[in-house]
Amino acid sequence: MTDTNRPAAQGVSPGRGAAVLPMLPPAKGPLDPVAIATWHLALSDAVRPDLPHELLALWLFPAAGGVVLLGPAALAEDDVPLGRPEPFLTQEQLLTLEDRVRRAGYASVIAAPVRDHDRDLGLMLLAALSAGQYGPIQAMRLFDLLRHLAHPFRELAERAPPEPNGLTLAESPDSEALMARVAAIAAEARSGSELVTRMSAVVHAAMPHDELVVLVPATTGDGWEWLGSEGTKRRWRSAKAGASDLPAGLAVLRERLAQVSVIAIRDVAAERDGLAWPGQPDRPDHPRIRAMLAATLLASGDTVGYLMLGSVAADLYRPADEVRMRAIADLIGPAVAALTWRQEALALRRMVSALEGPGGALAKVVRRLATVAHF
Repeated sequence: MTDTNRPAAQGVSPGRGAAVLPMLPPAKGPLDPVAIATWHLALSDAVRPDLPHELLALWLFPAAGGVVLLGPAALAEDDVPLGRPEPFLTQEQLLTLEDRVRRAGYASVIAAPVRDHDRDLGLMLLAALSAGQYGPIQAMRLFDLLRHLAHPFRELAERAPPEPNGLTLAESPDSEALMARVAAIAAEARSGSELVTRMSAVVHAAMPHDELVVLVPATTGDGWEWLGSEGTKRRWRSAKAGASDLPAGLAVLRERLAQVSVIAIRDVAAERDGLAWPGQPDRPDHPRIRAMLAATLLASGDTVGYLMLGSVAADLYRPADEVRMRAIADLIGPAVAALTWRQEALALRRMVSALEGPGGALAKVVRRLATVAHF
């Protein structure tokens, strides 16, 4: 898949070196908040196998002074106390930051600076909900990762304007600009995975999330699947096959969305009717979602799928987010329907090709003989 908004690859990852670090946007002109948010998400995905986390926070120390939060944007609302490097961060400053994040509910936390030879260029913090995630091996991998980030952070530090109050670079875009970007992605996306990946990066600044998924009818059989997971062999069958074939959370979600077009859940774990974040069958290690937004996707008045946003932080979404969610769902509904139909057409084409295999020539002769009156 080629995505013009997704950064290219650079360097190697820490540890086993199986993943590839994403490259920062080109070093020309002012920093683009959307490009930085996309890079932050790609970096988080790239290092997660070696450094498991639910939160990856990045701060930049511009050359002109101040502190800039690169991501996630939602962290700006928590007023996280972050010391300034003079010219290096002290161990006490790092420990104070880690303790603050632990008190917020993360059992495993580790923070380390992106260090140049003469000063600290930035800071990375990793946090996981489960305990015991970061030991000596993970610390070595983190330090290796930060060495690879020193050069791109040096470029960012030279380009970034000073932010003396620690403001975030990825400020929420206004609704008109956000909807214009979503509409452009819906028109340009050529695959489900492209639509989901690009939309997640654009929407994140306005509605922070750890998961963005689109649930659509399965292209083969009678069931449901994630848009963008083309080729996976596991499917959820519909309720026609028996209630036990549908995850309870998904069944409750569909019942609720049959009554209203958008729902916002403060804390999924506190729901009493069995609602839960529908875990993707091929991803049993998905984050433990607490706050949730879900909307029905419509095309020509018919339900073609469901759009879901989830965050590991509880009580995250507000009424304004529900309005944005409904507008986004209206924009991408037709695009999701078109991508689903395209997948169905490809599946039918493969079935026809299989039927017209070794016996295809004989089948054509038989059909011709059956429609010809005289030899």
